[in-house]
Amino acid sequence: MAKTTHAKFAEPDIGSRLEEGAQLHSGPKSDSMKRTQTMAQVNARTDSETKSRIFVLLCLSALVDTMGSSLLSPAYAMAVSNAPGAVAPEGGVHEDAFEHVPFSFSLAVNVITSAMVLGGVFSSLSMGPASDRFGRKPLIIIGLLGGALGYFLMWLGAGVMKDFWFFITAMFVNGLFSGTKSVMMAYLADVYTPEEFGQKQPLFGMCILTGGSAGGILGGIVIAATGKLFVAAWVGVIASVFFAGLVMVMMPEPSLGSKKSDTSQADDDSSLAEPSASTTKTVRRILLICIFAGAIDSLGDEGNRFARSTIMPQSFPSTKDPSTMSLIASSNIVATAFCMFLVMGTQKKVGLAIYTLFGNAVSALVQFGLVLIIYSGWGLVPYVTLWWLGQLFGFTSSMAQMLIVGIVAPKQERGFWTGMSNAAGNVIKFIGPLALALTYGEANRAVLVLCVCGAISLGAAILYLPLPSLMPAPAPKSEELLGMEEYEKMKHAQFMQLPLATRWRIDQQRTKDGKPPIMHGWGKYDEQRGLLAGLVERSQDDFQFLKAQLIQNLTNQEKLETFRSQINSSRAKTRARSGWFDRHTKDQEEMGRWLGEYFDDAGYEGWKFYPELFKAMVMTAFPPLEALDAKAGTGYDESLENAEEELINFMRVMDQHIAGSAYAKDPKRSIFLRAAVNGRAMPTL
Repeated sequence: MAKTTHAKFAEPDIGSRLEEGAQLHSGPKSDSMKRTQTMAQVNARTDSETKSRIFVLLCLSALVDTMGSSLLSPAYAMAVSNAPGAVAPEGGVHEDAFEHVPFSFSLAVNVITSAMVLGGVFSSLSMGPASDRFGRKPLIIIGLLGGALGYFLMWLGAGVMKDFWFFITAMFVNGLFSGTKSVMMAYLADVYTPEEFGQKQPLFGMCILTGGSAGGILGGIVIAATGKLFVAAWVGVIASVFFAGLVMVMMPEPSLGSKKSDTSQADDDSSLAEPSASTTKTVRRILLICIFAGAIDSLGDEGNRFARSTIMPQSFPSTKDPSTMSLIASSNIVATAFCMFLVMGTQKKVGLAIYTLFGNAVSALVQFGLVLIIYSGWGLVPYVTLWWLGQLFGFTSSMAQMLIVGIVAPKQERGFWTGMSNAAGNVIKFIGPLALALTYGEANRAVLVLCVCGAISLGAAILYLPLPSLMPAPAPKSEELLGMEEYEKMKHAQFMQLPLATRWRIDQQRTKDGKPPIMHGWGKYDEQRGLLAGLVERSQDDFQFLKAQLIQNLTNQEKLETFRSQINSSRAKTRARSGWFDRHTKDQEEMGRWLGEYFDDAGYEGWKFYPELFKAMVMTAFPPLEALDAKAGTGYDESLENAEEELINFMRVMDQHIAGSAYAKDPKRSIFLRAAVNGRAMPTL
């Protein structure tokens, strides 16, 4: 028996353990020796002034990039006024309108936007992953300059040639360079710490979401001032070239250590096509839910856009005027700002995942409400008011989804995952408007379109349902800790009554102070008998706290890698101390003595007569988390995947105990337990 036990805890190669833990953060040793960083790269990650300048520049660049995509949107309805089935504008057809439009009004308007979105599909699939390999800065510059080319071609095709198909081609070209936003997001993740990135990302996301509305406003102003439908494209040309120059001069390439090309996959060409195999299962599941449910969410949101760009001008012809369309679209700025403050202000209390459900539920209700307004003929004001309420709250799901992807995706693969998320959304935004336009048709089937979109939004909410259980629960407000000397003086019985959350924070503080954690062991059963009822009642909260901590590790690959490294390092240091095995054996004996005395006192005296049954009961309550091979803790040694699997297995077992201990919250059952602990007769249940 002694031989087996010693084999299970054989001395590890401590040097190799510590080196392995270090490589989790620095990459292979050969790569780290090659890395050199310029002063600009160092400042981009360490100097607050430089980081702030880069952040402002990227926010403005993203704003300009997104604004450009909607600069001409106020002109779309007027530009296709000659389309079959179009209701004539009150002021007549504009002189810049296309003379020949091959589609119906609803289809023509949505073909224009879908052409840009189709280009965005290819851009999102390529630019994010390419930036992981070739660098962020070159891709940002290429995207901005390519966008300028697209705006010029849009003006040439529509403003000069007045050719519908040339304009559609120009929109597609513009979309081919629209994937820079995911690259910019990855750049921010490279230079900011995870905590800083979590604070900056919502502001950057607001610039992206606001840009579409701001572009429509600016385009409407230019159109109103010049009387020309497409001259606003030159604003996009000038702004894109200007900011491409600023990026070229003012922004360094992020340090090499943040790029996938410096990892062990540097020579693997497939890294552009798929994520690293080290992406944990839980993280991958969350990201896939966000991508697929987010795409369906985008399709539901198309109902709101379709309600403004197609249904409204056909139902209320006065809104075809570019100035009116621009004014209505401008309300999105207020809605976006409101959504950002709502989500960011409450995420610590309710979490981000809940907003993915809330936003889609609101969108569905609004779309069904618009059906009622159209069917009842209530007029423009109720229609616009309800539509705007949908924008006001419906954006929360898109905001939350974007934040979750940015937070959960592994840093070295953030470009890939944000690119995939954008690409999935763009595929839907390409297919959706065309399908809705065909459904709407020349018969103006507005009610049918809105009902379909409302049902789709409900479907997106259903797809998001698993997300709240996968994401970490919001952390409760922590109380101030006492001085460490107060906890060091506590006896075992007093210390064990502290909530696990408090003991966790005590250990964290002691680790920062370079001190070992406070460990009292199992203690003596006789001294704890009167406290057992409280222990069971408190365990529900303690289990939930531990579950939340483990979920944080499972849903953040960087945290999981750090956690695994800390476990391995702590285990190696412990076993390197003299006499550790004897102390471990003593701890085992103390645990066995406590359990034996509890069995006797609780009426389980049969453990002496039926040991095989009690062994089966113990193994059923605590099934193996890893192979029974006389080697302890190998799950954390072998790979990140094994560490993840062991944590998930532990959580499955813990959930069974959470369900079993829930009866302690029932006052009747709690009295039963206290009666048993205090030696009184047990009441009948």
